Amino acid sequence: MTRHRLAYALAFLGAGSLLVAVGWWWVVFRTLIGSALLTVPAALPCLAQNSDLCVLAQALCSSDHWLGIRHYDTALFWAGAAITVASAFPILARRAGSAGRVA
Repeated sequence: MTRHRLAYALAFLGAGSLLVAVGWWWVVFRTLIGSALLTVPAALPCLAQNSDLCVLAQALCSSDHWLGIRHYDTALFWAGAAITVASAFPILARRAGSAGRVA
């Protein structure tokens, strides 16, 4: 696999991880947001951090949804963000290098 393809594969992996993290966050916090115990702006930081509010909100979360998940871990979000950012460097470097070439 070339570096170019590897960079794009990592970009898709990182973006996919971010999408799964947002879905996981939504499954856990959706019931609290829907019941007006927590607003979306108050719950949104819980996507990337574990503040006291986030831990308390997860403690109040019931497992009455079809997946039965009660806790969200920010590690998936940060791993997806790191992979996405890391994959951007070789992609941008290649574009910058090809922009300087004369055809």
